[in-house]
Amino acid sequence: MARKTGVQENRSHSQTDDFITRTHVLPLLTNKKKRQELIEEHRLNPIGLPGQGGHPASRHSADLARVIDKFRRQGMEGKYVRICVVPHTGYKIGIT
Repeated sequence: MARKTGVQENRSHSQTDDFITRTHVLPLLTNKKKRQELIEEHRLNPIGLPGQGGHPASRHSADLARVIDKFRRQGMEGKYVRICVVPHTGYKIGIT
């Protein structure tokens, strides 16, 4: 049986995604102060807020958006998930 090519194995996407994770996402999560800032930002505004009364919508910071995007686009196996431990107030991060 012939070996699959890099294109068939989607290696370029995987390697690019790995590079982005290592250079742009992990530094945000491994820095304790930055990680706590992101957690607090998400706690205060978990889904973003719609614009009201002529005011623009409140979006996440670029750093939080980058982390959320990374969590959302992965397959479910081994994916980080938010676990509600106290309704509407207490959350932890788990791995599927």
